[in-house]
Amino acid sequence: MRLTLVSFLLATSLLTFFGCSQKKQEGTLSEDQLVEVLLDAHTAEAALSYLYGEKKDTFAENYYAEIYAIHDISETEFRQSIRNLRNDNAAMIRVYTRILEQLDQEIPD
Repeated sequence: MRLTLVSFLLATSLLTFFGCSQKKQEGTLSEDQLVEVLLDAHTAEAALSYLYGEKKDTFAENYYAEIYAIHDISETEFRQSIRNLRNDNAAMIRVYTRILEQLDQEIPD
């Protein structure tokens, strides 16, 4: 059940961010960093899916602030990296393939 939920969330995110190919911009996260940050971001989003309203907004703000601190990145770097990823189909596939592979290793059957 948990693997199904995570797979659904990742697939939904993949489709949401999928866009036309464009050249990657400077000053963004590497694919290795993106994999790690997005694993944490998707975990946070899964936890937030059970909350509503102001409580959800407060927790989201705190979760993402913690993610940025753990990975020593800024919100601007994260958002720019997501914009770039959205516009680079090949990178999107590489990153989410690695995310799914890591989740398969971490989540017991």
